Amino acid sequence: MQLRPLSQPDLPLLTDLWVRSWKTLKLDIDFDARRAWLPQHLTALMTGGTKVIAAYAPELAGFVTIDPGSGWLDQICVDPEHFGRNVAKELLNDAKSHAPRGVDLDVIEMNARAIRFYLKEGFKIVGHGVSPRSNLKTLLMRWAP
Repeated sequence: MQLRPLSQPDLPLLTDLWVRSWKTLKLDIDFDARRAWLPQHLTALMTGGTKVIAAYAPELAGFVTIDPGSGWLDQICVDPEHFGRNVAKELLNDAKSHAPRGVDLDVIEMNARAIRFYLKEGFKIVGHGVSPRSNLKTLLMRWAP
């Protein structure tokens, strides 16, 4: 697996991957309708200094965003075809290396798979909230070195 910064030409493939991954949760959300949002959102994050790291195995297998200044992990996503192949672990470890003071993230409470993964990777639940985009309940999770 190779990790490298996202290149703009990969945004359409990354968007397809993001939609496929979110659809596995079977939430009552039309992720196809949100396609236009993701490239705009990632571009805005990158403009603000957030790193977007993509995993290739050899095709695009996932990505993570991390703000090195704040430690905020806004997105981590793995193609469903690569679930269980340590893509998320590699991406998360890379994110941690860019945020040595710690990493914070929100995860949807209904995403039991992700919550188990984060707990296994040393995160702790430190708060509760609601996603402003979906109105779904979230958990604030934190990893500290």
